[in-house]
Formats: sequence, structure tokens, C-alpha cells
Amino acid sequence: SDSATRDEMVREHGQEARVRMNCSGKHAAMLRACIATGWPVEGYLDPTHPLQAHIRDVIERLTGEKMAHTAIDGCGAPVYALTLTGLARAIHRVGTASERSPFALHRVAGALVKAVRENPWTIDGPGRPDTIAIERLGVFAKGGAEGVMVMVAPNGTTVALKMLDGGARASTIVAATLLARAGGLSEADVTALAEALPLAVLGGGSRVGVVRPGAGI
Repeated sequence: SDSATRDEMVREHGQEARVRMNCSGKHAAMLRACIATGWPVEGYLDPTHPLQAHIRDVIERLTGEKMAHTAIDGCGAPVYALTLTGLARAIHRVGTASERSPFALHRVAGALVKAVRENPWTIDGPGRPDTIAIERLGVFAKGGAEGVMVMVAPNGTTVALKMLDGGARASTIVAATLLARAGGLSEADVTALAEALPLAVLGGGSRVGVVRPGAGI
């Protein structure tokens, strides 16, 4: 996703590799969890593997929903069908969790959110939309495949959305706008965020328009 790194790889005749996919960190974490817990690393992507059973249990606890369907993600890991309401509920619980919670799951979630806010680039890469939103607004934000976006404001106001066309270009500014309309962010902060995001529409190298949220969202 990082254009500078990609250009350098092209100059050096670098080859495509799975380790460079954006999901590789997730897989490294899965393997590390298996080693830490004593589960076998072989078959760690199988939906019946103890790791995947644990992941599913955590998702169900956070969303408050039983997973309606299991499929396989583009990176080979199990992925679960859930409602937008369930996703919003889960990300709200994660985004507002405390490291001092009496519940272990919430303590871990609190540590995760703290780490993201202290090192925003790790969530999406330097200069990427999620990173910019976290740095400028102090939110907890994460984009997903097919135009899915979640964002938690510092006061706990939460949004989960799915862009109908599957495009992610406007998802960050739409999420921030919805938070502002719900009182979680100021309009001024969202306006400043929009200026920092890559929302310009270019024609022949000149700016001919801009992507912006409509009144109907």
C-alpha cells in the first residue's frame, strides 16, 4: 500500500510475496498466539483449529451475536458474517475498553487501542487515511475490505458503515462526518480532516472536483 516502498521494490526488481500483503501481520499474530498458547501451528487457518474457535468465540462475545455464516477471506483465514449493528457494538466495546478493566478481554482491547493511538501508522501505514484520522482526531479507526469502516470518537461515539459500491475512498470522511453529526467530533475537525485526505478528483493533472459526504448520509 505504501507507494514509496512499492516504487523502490520495482527499481530493485523485487518480487511479489505474501509477507508483503496487508494481512501478513494478522497471520504472524495468529502463529504467535498458537506458540504462546501451546496450540499446533499446523492447520492454524482451519475453522476447527483451537485458535480459530477462540477467535470466533471472542467475536461472538464482542458483537453479542452468533455468527450466521463462515467463509474464507482472501488471505485464507476464516471470516464471519455479522450485522452492522453487531460490528458497531463490538468496535464500541473495543474502542472504549480500559486496561484497568476487571475483565481480561477488555484489558487486552484497552491495550490494543492505546497502542494504536500511540503508533497510528501501524494500523494502515504512513500517510494512509486511517492513520491520518487517528493522528488528527484521536479516534480509533480501521477500514476493511469492500468499503467497510469503523470509527470510535474519543467520547465513545461509534460508527460502523459499509459503502454500497465497495469503494473505500470516501469511507473515512463519511465515518467522521457521521460522528460529527452525532456529537462525537466537531465540524471544524472534520473539515480539517477532509483537507488532509486524498479526496481530490483530478483531470489531466488538475483538480476538477472533490469527494465529499452528501446531506443524505
